[in-house]
Amino acid sequence: MRPRTTSFPINFVVQFTPVVKILLLFNIALWLIGTVILQGYVLEGNYVFYWLGMIPNATVFQFKFWQPLTYMFFHSANLNHILFNMLLLWWVGSQIELTIGSKRFLRFYLTCGVGAGLLYLMILYGIYFIFGLENTKVLYEPVIGASGAIFGLLVAYAMFHGENIIYFMMLFPMKAKYFVGLLILIESYVLLSQGLSGPVANLAHLAGIAVAFLYFYFEKLWLRRLTNRLLKNPASRRLKLVVDNAKKSETYH
Repeated sequence: MRPRTTSFPINFVVQFTPVVKILLLFNIALWLIGTVILQGYVLEGNYVFYWLGMIPNATVFQFKFWQPLTYMFFHSANLNHILFNMLLLWWVGSQIELTIGSKRFLRFYLTCGVGAGLLYLMILYGIYFIFGLENTKVLYEPVIGASGAIFGLLVAYAMFHGENIIYFMMLFPMKAKYFVGLLILIESYVLLSQGLSGPVANLAHLAGIAVAFLYFYFEKLWLRRLTNRLLKNPASRRLKLVVDNAKKSETYH
């Protein structure tokens, strides 16, 4: 029997799941208040980004430890930046939340976002200390956006719905698992061609992909160990199915 496939994201009839709805509203509100209003009309300079974005030098040496979390909730003034991320959060995130549940989805989303930021910093400073950087300006520029977490969601979609059809550039149909593989190749090529000082933090995108794979790997490992521990527990082997024939009903203990 052939696996059932769906067209995505051409099918715009996607429901708003609870956590995705909260994340969408939170991101949009912070974009309107922080980026559009405060930085656009009230403050002189990008003070919001410099405090709540992720600046490598500030995070590591000025101990602004909150930045690997807060950076993923702020977006640039360019409407396409937040529009692209929020559409993918809605389309992909709702599918994943329905698949794995709200609590697990929120944990996965935050892990990918924060993990992408931390891995970005580790790789960036690893390259800096070992090979040096041609342009150290990247150490002082804020990284903002939910793209790291969004790319993690794409990995999850490929893992749980890999046979579904995604329309690349809204024109070319391909299976979700191949689409994610193509994204990895594209991000890697852009990173190698433009380097770390490009206008888009492609390294953070790849970091989000890596964190997603690591998340599911260690989750599977943990579940396997938990299952083995339960099987080795004598109490778990004493579980029985008791049938109450008098009431003609079944009771599970």
